[in-house]
Amino acid sequence: MESFFEKENSTTNLSRISYQKIYAHKDLDGLFGGGLLLRIYEVPIKFLSRILSARNSIIVEVPLSSMSMIENCIIIDHHYCKNPLLLNVRFSNYIICDESYPSVTSLIADYFELEIPEEILSAINDIEKGIVEEGSLSGILYIGYIATMNRMPFQKIAQDIKSGNWERIIRWFEKRANSKDAELVKQLAKIKAENANILINRVRIILYKATDSIEVGAARLALIKIQEENDAGVILGYEGQFAKKGMMATKRRKIDLLKVLMYLEENGWSAGGRRDVGGFKIPEGTTVNQAIEHLRRAFSTILR
Repeated sequence: MESFFEKENSTTNLSRISYQKIYAHKDLDGLFGGGLLLRIYEVPIKFLSRILSARNSIIVEVPLSSMSMIENCIIIDHHYCKNPLLLNVRFSNYIICDESYPSVTSLIADYFELEIPEEILSAINDIEKGIVEEGSLSGILYIGYIATMNRMPFQKIAQDIKSGNWERIIRWFEKRANSKDAELVKQLAKIKAENANILINRVRIILYKATDSIEVGAARLALIKIQEENDAGVILGYEGQFAKKGMMATKRRKIDLLKVLMYLEENGWSAGGRRDVGGFKIPEGTTVNQAIEHLRRAFSTILR
């Protein structure tokens, strides 16, 4: 394994290696970081929430699981570089990981010497820190994003980032952040945050309809809000009486959600992520109440 500081002259070497695809995390940081890399690597880009296998590819901040098979890849991240899932991926992979960077976009811009407007980079950094203030550029980007969760044009925006069409990008996000959908998302997020249920002491959980884009966006925004006064937050998506998927996040450095995620995976769930954030998919036929109880056991066991 090689880190950011162990290869001073590796940028040139990496640019000469033939890679087949970029897999970027399906969020704003992955979008901007992956878009920047398209300037160097003329390959297709795909946006994922988790990755199970990859070969001869570049992986940008996509959470791994214990089942991930990664070979001959560049893995770029800025979360928890001592992550055992990251450390165990050793099949001729080149790992660039540095926790001192607030976003993977800032790491990529610095490491590969790629230009991005400072105000946009600062906004992405703020979003990664959970600082999303209405009216600020971070607020515009994030609200625009969550108001378009199920129809986000990742590919189009990634190409605009590659080309440096910053004004067009900002105009798109401004339009979405001021849409009727965005207003509904903000209103519903406030309600969901205020009515979040206690999972265990200082861990709150929010339910949302997994097939409703407004509910999905509101849950994501509410997840930021409930972390401010709690040790961790969880959002759980459902369809009818059955639980489907969810996320968890924390701003507390003392909390290691990776252990919770690994506990879930060991007990039959599909889960992956990092110390401060992660996602999970729930086995078919699991009711909402059963999923909540399983999450309660996971948090109680790991955080006791």
